[in-house]
Amino acid sequence: MVQQLIEFSTPTATPAEIRYITELLERGAVHTPGHHYRQSASQIKEASGAAAVFLTASGSQALEFAALVSGVAPGDEVIMSSYTYYSSANAFLLRGAKIVCIDIDPTDMTMNADLLVSAITPRTRAVVAVHYGGVSSDLDTLQQICSDHHLLLIEDAAQSMYARYDGRALGSIGAMGCFSFHATKNITSGGEGGALLINDPLLIPRAREIAQHGTDREAFLEGQLPSYTWRRPGSSYMMSELNAACLQAQLESIESIQQRRRTFWDHYRTALQPLVDRGDIGWQRIPAANDHNSHLFYITCRDAAERAGLISRCAERGIQTATHYVPLHTTPYGRRAISFRGEDRYTTMMSQRLLRLPLHDRLTEGQLAHTIGVIFDFYGGVHV
Repeated sequence: MVQQLIEFSTPTATPAEIRYITELLERGAVHTPGHHYRQSASQIKEASGAAAVFLTASGSQALEFAALVSGVAPGDEVIMSSYTYYSSANAFLLRGAKIVCIDIDPTDMTMNADLLVSAITPRTRAVVAVHYGGVSSDLDTLQQICSDHHLLLIEDAAQSMYARYDGRALGSIGAMGCFSFHATKNITSGGEGGALLINDPLLIPRAREIAQHGTDREAFLEGQLPSYTWRRPGSSYMMSELNAACLQAQLESIESIQQRRRTFWDHYRTALQPLVDRGDIGWQRIPAANDHNSHLFYITCRDAAERAGLISRCAERGIQTATHYVPLHTTPYGRRAISFRGEDRYTTMMSQRLLRLPLHDRLTEGQLAHTIGVIFDFYGGVHV
């Protein structure tokens, strides 16, 4: 019997999406921002505690929007982890900034906050804290350092919607936070989408103008001005109403989606504990301050060769697994564009050892058990 493919990631879907989209098309009500845009933005604002929420066409757009709002200019430096997707750096490179990277904490794959101060120079303008799998760096330390040095703290919370740090929603702690609703995330707005959270109220007027092509059109539409005009560089970062309809449908089902993901995450954690205890594999440490969102589940192998062998074994048994980021500073463009300050002690090494396992709300208990069994078999253990 051929084993059915166990997909690494499958987008979440809800019955309401088809209904909402059909209603929009039948009424011709696809203009943005419409009802679904406003409802979705309002729900995210309420859940996060952000001062303002702007829905965007992608997570990458949310980051580019944040870069514009930040006022980063050519020659400014922006510090981030090298273990991230290219969007994190592109957003600021497009504004002429220079990207400076520091090493990660190998226990959770986020920026090592203890290394930040040594990377700051008079040209540093912002720090981008890239959360990983719904887990953040030490945000209290990062916030204090940014405050002491008058820097903007921006959260790349692409993977972290409905995750929390010390009781606060990730994405709502820095001056700004960015979410992604890509098809691989816990919820999706039709395959692509994002959100920019503005947490510093002083940034809201600038963000509102940038979102309207750099004009004060929003104030005009609200009756505050007799006409509107162009005031600064801007663009159109708005999510379409069709995508917002998908997002609203998924937000309405978020509790059940999160419950299933958490069940699967916990099952992995419990079942694979013997292999961790034996030293065969490692996994992400969840700091006491963090309440993660079960976005992903990864293990770490001893080295790249062992990981390659496990990937091959899983593929033979019908299981899709996935590595993750290639560190920015090791890529062809990154070797020219990225400055790595300090020692790359863990970033590259850990990137070569990390392997993500299937995790999505359409998994079955049988698929989960099969995946766990194959991992035990690879390491010469018996899963009871």
